[in-house]
Amino acid sequence: MAEVKVLEVRKVLSTDPGRVGKMDTIVVYNVDNARVSFIVLSKDPISETDIAEAVKKEEKGRTALVGKTFKVE
Repeated sequence: MAEVKVLEVRKVLSTDPGRVGKMDTIVVYNVDNARVSFIVLSKDPISETDIAEAVKKEEKGRTALVGKTFKVE
């Protein structure tokens, strides 16, 4: 199990064309004191559980590709 530390939470205008004029939340986090990444949440307000679920989903997707090799022609 990875240790995740939230470094910053910032509200910004959404860049999603379907959410023009609405706010999203960017969460910058550190994993195991080694790697920094971020997620964008469209939900408001957000909870610690929302952040944990989003980080888990993001990390699962990221680690699914780590170590894969392929050829590009």
